[in-house]
Amino acid sequence: MIRPDPKLELEPDQYWMAQVYGKVREESGLLFESVCDALVKLAVRGPDYPGLGTLHVEYRVVQLVEWLLGNADETRWLSLASMNDGIQDLTPVHTPSGGAIIDAVRADPKRNPESITALTASYAL
Repeated sequence: MIRPDPKLELEPDQYWMAQVYGKVREESGLLFESVCDALVKLAVRGPDYPGLGTLHVEYRVVQLVEWLLGNADETRWLSLASMNDGIQDLTPVHTPSGGAIIDAVRADPKRNPESITALTASYAL
């Protein structure tokens, strides 16, 4: 989750050719989405199970997501954008506003507006 997406080594108009150039992640998208799914289940259902509830697993998931997105630069946002389905699954994890991604953007949108712009522009590619 923290390694840059290899396709970012290409020009944005060449992202669609990433597989041809061998600029692909070592991990499969399925693996990433499965990890995100498991994290969501731990955060949402964890407190219902005594063993997990005492470990406060839901807060540990929030900390992981906040660590991933806190102070994220353009490369991190773009790398995570390519795994959008899995990251969106983490959005409703228990945070004050209800969304970890929203919290990261709200934290300081002026800090690095290029990162946010790059993320939203990536959906057009």
